[in-house]
Amino acid sequence: EGLRRFRRDKNIAEILLQHDKALPHTSLETQKELKKLGWTVLPYPPHSPDLAALDFHLFVSLRGAICGETFGSLDEVTEEAKKWLRVQNPDWYTKGINAVFAHWHKMVEIGGDFVEE
Repeated sequence: EGLRRFRRDKNIAEILLQHDKALPHTSLETQKELKKLGWTVLPYPPHSPDLAALDFHLFVSLRGAICGETFGSLDEVTEEAKKWLRVQNPDWYTKGINAVFAHWHKMVEIGGDFVEE
């Protein structure tokens, strides 16, 4: 309903949707609703550094930093991630941003095919 209000000028039956494999997106109820709406769900490749090179840089580094840790809640995980991000050297951020441009450049050179590390 919110989409109908937001995009009054568009036919919502022509929606192309791409989302990850999170449970709310893949639940049977969600899949039935998307089918009922007639929306096309585009495949989402798992862990594609080409689509989200900056996220790839972030999560590989963060995963290494918290590997083996045990958290009691999502709030604890969120707080630990925020602490970790605050102490990163500015060069770490620069490296991640530059990696995005390097990946995009490779993709253009090879016509959009998958780019490996």
